[in-house]
Amino acid sequence: PRPHGCRPAHSGLTRTENTAEVASPQRPLPGTDARKSATSFPRKAGGMNTARFRLSGDRMKKNSFFLSINPERCIGCGLCEKACRRFIFEKDPVTGSMNIRKDKIELCMHCGHCLSVCPSFAVSLDGLTGEHLPEAAPCPSSSQLADLLRGRRSTGCFSRRKPERKLLLEALADTASAPSASNMRTLCWKIIDDPERLERLRKELLPYYEQGGTKRLRSHYDNAVEGRDSLLRGAPCLIVAMAPVGAPWGPTDCAIAITQLELTLLTRGIGSCWAGSVIQIARDHYLKELRLPEGYAASGALMAGYPAIRYRRLPPREHPPVLFNDDNTL
Repeated sequence: PRPHGCRPAHSGLTRTENTAEVASPQRPLPGTDARKSATSFPRKAGGMNTARFRLSGDRMKKNSFFLSINPERCIGCGLCEKACRRFIFEKDPVTGSMNIRKDKIELCMHCGHCLSVCPSFAVSLDGLTGEHLPEAAPCPSSSQLADLLRGRRSTGCFSRRKPERKLLLEALADTASAPSASNMRTLCWKIIDDPERLERLRKELLPYYEQGGTKRLRSHYDNAVEGRDSLLRGAPCLIVAMAPVGAPWGPTDCAIAITQLELTLLTRGIGSCWAGSVIQIARDHYLKELRLPEGYAASGALMAGYPAIRYRRLPPREHPPVLFNDDNTL
């Protein structure tokens, strides 16, 4: 069974004269009749994006896609054309309204930017228009964001108190907007908060570090002999980011999402630390206690829990070198 939100949804296709329409459970948009719109294009079966796994609930379905423009609402402002990375929209020279290019429709990466910018709610994507979307909140100031980024610490000492699942799920929901290559969104999460399973996982990792090739790697095993846990650091929770094996940008998407997860956990008082000791072994070996879905690989993990100590000051960090244009000397 796949984790919640990662399962491919049923894609019931029914043929019409020229297209493969996708059965959709969404209610029709007010004032919109897609069948009468000259610029409505259902996703064709077998298109370039049909293997995608969406994480946004029932509306984001495998093989499900429907993009249309309501000509009665369109004011021809061209904002959808400017926002589209795939150049799918173009203005009709006769009517002045926006059209969808038939030769580009299969390139749509489902980002929803056209919905976000359309002032008249004319664009519809998978049964949604801008009317269904929340308003964008104002950005925090640069100083506020800098304080959050600088205040993040890698937590290495956790209390025994387990984070509430509700808070963890809220934090993971915040990462749904993390950047994803071509909006593929193949990322899934696995939370392990069972103390007995975490202890079994720690013991499963130890033999790999007993013969560690470097002193640092071997130290994990030596620490365990001394009764210290440097693998999971006593964290009451492990959050694993995974993606389908072979997904070209899966590991990158996981790294980006975990980076955002660190920050959103911090705002909820939950500390975290990258579990590189887990991923280093999981890359090349099957770890039974992770119990990942078939076909998925762990690409990143965070130890998470309430910090046992408070970080009162900001340690110094050197700024990385910056080169411009033809500069190539560090």
